[in-house]
Amino acid sequence: MSDPKLRSLAKTITYRLANMVVSFILFTAITHSFKIGMLLMAADATTSSLLFYGHERVWTKIKWGVK
Repeated sequence: MSDPKLRSLAKTITYRLANMVVSFILFTAITHSFKIGMLLMAADATTSSLLFYGHERVWTKIKWGVK
């Protein structure tokens, strides 16, 4: 059984939204700058979303652990 592409995309979006909140808080606290915190969060969200989606799609091809 494998996840359809739309499900992988939905999981990516919800995961990234939660992660973006945490990233923004951490980046802003570290830099003491709202603007830099936002820029770093956006860069992190973009690259991590692409990586996560690709990771999900690769795992749909792996049969290990699937019955």
